Formats: sequence, C-alpha cells, structure tokens
Amino acid sequence: MKKRFLFSTALALIIAAPALSANAQTSPSEQPAGATGGAMAQSVVTQQQPSDMLARTLIGMSVRNQQDESIGKIDDVVIDDKGQVKAVIVSVGGFLGIGDKDVALPWSEVKVDADRKRAVVNATKDQLNQAPAFKTAEQQKRDEDRARRAAETEEQAARQRSGAPVGGPVGSPPSPAPAR
Repeated sequence: MKKRFLFSTALALIIAAPALSANAQTSPSEQPAGATGGAMAQSVVTQQQPSDMLARTLIGMSVRNQQDESIGKIDDVVIDDKGQVKAVIVSVGGFLGIGDKDVALPWSEVKVDADRKRAVVNATKDQLNQAPAFKTAEQQKRDEDRARRAAETEEQAARQRSGAPVGGPVGSPPSPAPAR
C-alpha cells in the first residue's frame, strides 16, 4: 500500500512537472497582491488536469497486445534522474502471481487507454515471457554479493583441497597458525 502511494505521488509529480515549470516562470507582476515571492506558492499543483494521469491509475493496469490478448499487468514505474517516466514494469507469465517475472517496457512503446483502463503494447505474450527479466538496483547488488561470496567459498575450498592455508576473504593473507 505504501509503495503504491509513493509511486502514485512520484508519477503525479512527473506528469505535473511541465505545469510546475510554467508556473515557476511567472513574472513578479503576475504574482497576487500581498505575495511575498515565496517559491512554494508558485509551485503547488491544486488540481489534476484532464491530460494528467495518476500513478495509481497506471499501477495495476491490464496490459494487452494489439490482438487484444492479455499480456500481464503494470506493477511499477521506472523514473529516470530527469524525472521522466523511462519504463513500466510489467508482470508476465505465471499463474495467480506464482512463477511470474517482471519485464521493463520502454514508456515510449506503451499506449495507455485510460478510458478502457488498459495499456496496449506491440508484443506477444511469448515475446515478453522470453524477454530478460528486469532487475532493480537492489536485486543487482544482491546478485553481485552472492556471486562474490560464492567465488570466495570456491577459492577457500580449492585452497583446502590443495593443502594451502585457508585465510579470510579472497586476496587476504592466510591466518597465522595458533600458538601451542
């Protein structure tokens, strides 16, 4: 629930960025009488515009292909460092959430039909099932740590098999022999 709220808020800010930028460019003569020139008063969005979409509308949306076959659903949104929507994460495959995987589709290739509450992509279910899975930065770090630990464990096992002293992590000097 909290994750969905945070993404809804982030997407709303991204979509509203052009309006915020336009408001920030008003001249001092356009400010209301008695305004102290506070930037916050100029950068507040007070209502959703008809062309604006909330993240909560997008997350959970059904994804279909051009043949109207169900592909999956949007689970998340990737926002780049410039605040632009880069991709949507679509959960594909599996059954009732078991065995599914996340695939990132570029935002430019997703057509949103807000009236019908769905997104349309030019891909088949098989193509997305065969596409590489999307990995978050956190997942990539976990995979790197796991691979490093496995390499260290393998090196220690190789040292033991060869009779060499087993030390700490890879590249560290061997532990001194205990004193008698």
